[in-house]
Amino acid sequence: MSQTAHKAMMMFAALLAAACLSAGPLAAPAERPGQAGNTQQAEEANTPMISLEDMLTAQSPLMEGRDMADARALIMMSTSHGITSNWVADSRDGQMFQAYGNLEGWLFFPERIPSRGTLETADWQALVDLLSRYQVNRWEADYGTPGEDLSQGTGWTLILLFEDGTVERRQGVGTSDAFPENYHALERELAALFERALGPIPKK
Repeated sequence: MSQTAHKAMMMFAALLAAACLSAGPLAAPAERPGQAGNTQQAEEANTPMISLEDMLTAQSPLMEGRDMADARALIMMSTSHGITSNWVADSRDGQMFQAYGNLEGWLFFPERIPSRGTLETADWQALVDLLSRYQVNRWEADYGTPGEDLSQGTGWTLILLFEDGTVERRQGVGTSDAFPENYHALERELAALFERALGPIPKK
């Protein structure tokens, strides 16, 4: 390489370094609309941002005796004669809603949910107290007949997201043996709590 070319390359490198220094640090990627508040609340609660949709499929090993005060979001689905009632509460972004039908469909079009509102701190604490009182943390993972078709049957699913990002699922399908002994009492109280906050679940 000639001396002239070498000097030119050195000058170009110096100009490039100066430009990078003057530009300052790289900007963080832009957040998607509606993400900022959720991200901030998740950081404050030290909870990974796991979506409600992800909660439907994620599952961690059950930890018996786990403190329900560490729960951050709840999904409850109850199917009777092929009709599913859904109750959802997420303390990370302060939302709660209830609806009949396919929960995945409602999560895809949340603006169409007919019965939703703000999750007050007192309502979330009441839900946590309910889970603790009924000792949900001692329920088994599966009851009844796993794999049975729910289209015309009976079943339930309870999904909880915890502060550390783990997701625990408890469920049952079938007849009378598909439920923990105190399940129906819990469901009645949970449904009543949502009804006090949001009114009755609108019919289809």
